[in-house]
Amino acid sequence: MKQTFSVKNISGMAVFSALSLVVYLLEIPIFAGTPANFLELDFSNVFVLLAGFMYGPLPAIIITLVKEGIHVFIGTTGGVGELANIIITTAFIIVPTILYRFKKGIVTVILSLVVASIIQSGISLLVNKYINFPFFMGSAPFKPTAVSNATFNELWAYVLAFNAIKSVAVSIVTILLYKKVSYLFRKIHLQNSRDSVYNKGGEKTSNEFITKNAEETMQVACNLAKTLTSGEVLLLSGDLGAGKTVFTKGLAKGLNISDEVVSPTYAYLNVYGDYLYH
Repeated sequence: MKQTFSVKNISGMAVFSALSLVVYLLEIPIFAGTPANFLELDFSNVFVLLAGFMYGPLPAIIITLVKEGIHVFIGTTGGVGELANIIITTAFIIVPTILYRFKKGIVTVILSLVVASIIQSGISLLVNKYINFPFFMGSAPFKPTAVSNATFNELWAYVLAFNAIKSVAVSIVTILLYKKVSYLFRKIHLQNSRDSVYNKGGEKTSNEFITKNAEETMQVACNLAKTLTSGEVLLLSGDLGAGKTVFTKGLAKGLNISDEVVSPTYAYLNVYGDYLYH
């Protein structure tokens, strides 16, 4: 929790909250000229998702609460519409942001967003049936009446189509932006790993790693590899057996190189995957 809610991360979450709120105000009617003309598309959840990938599911939910909490004073639903949005947004972001903590990468993002879109579409029907339609039909949330049920039965297909369109559109924009900001994601995750390492004096350090075995050394190198760009040079200095080749194996793993990594002591230069020069 201390790592997640560091000063740096809280500042970043505040920025994402502001961006999400601003975009929230730019709504686009989807079914103008129909009985469902109240359904309007916005892309605020793009920033909620990006924040979730960057900081985790709990910060993404907090950003959603902040966004909707401020919107209560701007909107006209007395908080009911915002409550519905919190539930639907949480249902949408929870699977992608949790899975991303265990396996990062564009494939995970795409597959999890497919699942998220299905979940949002289903949850939206329940939320509208039991919260939005009763409230706007003169009843109270969670107390549907014959009138609200009749209206919902008339418009449920619009609700389903709207949330399917919204979730897919948000997913596509998120994927496109993910490619642009994935480097930033990796830098933050690497920094979080650094922040969790302590030096021999028991003090945190952001530029010293202490590993106890080959597996830990490889993991540090693997994390580092994901932050590198073409042309960067690393100097590995140490006695024979210090772990330089093990570190390089971790780099290769992080760069998705499957070649066997061996010491270049006698070869002078080993090349792996045509772009890792050891």
